[in-house]
Amino acid sequence: MTVAAIAAILFFQNMSGESPKGQVVLPFTGLNDIGGVAVDNSGAVYVTDSKANRVLKLAAGSTTAAELPFTGLDNPHGVAVDSSGSVYVADTGNNRVLRLASGEKSPTQLPFTGFNSGNRPTRVAVDAKGTVYCMDSVQLLKLPAGSSKMVYVQSGEAWLSNSAGMAVDRNGAVYLLAVDTIYYGKSETSVLKMDADRSQPTKLEPPVAGLKRPAGLAVDGNGALYIADEETNRILKLPSGAKDPIELPFTGLNEPGDVAVDKAGNVYVVDTGNKRVIKLST
Repeated sequence: MTVAAIAAILFFQNMSGESPKGQVVLPFTGLNDIGGVAVDNSGAVYVTDSKANRVLKLAAGSTTAAELPFTGLDNPHGVAVDSSGSVYVADTGNNRVLRLASGEKSPTQLPFTGFNSGNRPTRVAVDAKGTVYCMDSVQLLKLPAGSSKMVYVQSGEAWLSNSAGMAVDRNGAVYLLAVDTIYYGKSETSVLKMDADRSQPTKLEPPVAGLKRPAGLAVDGNGALYIADEETNRILKLPSGAKDPIELPFTGLNEPGDVAVDKAGNVYVVDTGNKRVIKLST
């Protein structure tokens, strides 16, 4: 192979944003303040651009993101997508949760209530059955699939005010990151798990070591957890049943926020400080 050919290959690899470890910068443009990220079964990636009050979708294989028809948003944060392609958004500033059904041109507001200026919805998730979960600083709520009435899962618990992430697995178990302050300047992060048939969470032991300021949580089809640590600029994977997390080979992160994982195990991260979304292929 000639020197010119090698140079051309390297040029196109650099243009794609792909590193030797499979890290790719996804082609979202003009992002300002990214609130959340989600990925559907087809590999399409969704992000909330909080300050721009919009939700973007990057179809699998596409090089251009499209804005979804959510209107009137105010500082949206969490985003989720179900198996049918319906998109759910925590419209934080408006104290509501919206669903844009697959193929529809306008969203509907889900019947979550009880939000106010002190406890606004920030995170949303949906399980395999279509049950929708929403969390604010004082309560964890769910809307069972096909129901028009929400259910209080938890309310007023101390760990809700310090929760750094929420995820739901294929069996309907809810996982939360609870940050416990031990004393000034020292904290401990625990993973709480609440099975679908339980009303109280259990703490997974031991606590996840080395976390400084967790900001995002995801779970894959095998039950492995993925945690974004904003302060140490790391993404950790905790395989199901493991005691020690594995640091994933992301590079150049600056205050990573939300995290998502697709059915193939590829990991997507909101790289907040760099105003971009990164994919790490497995």
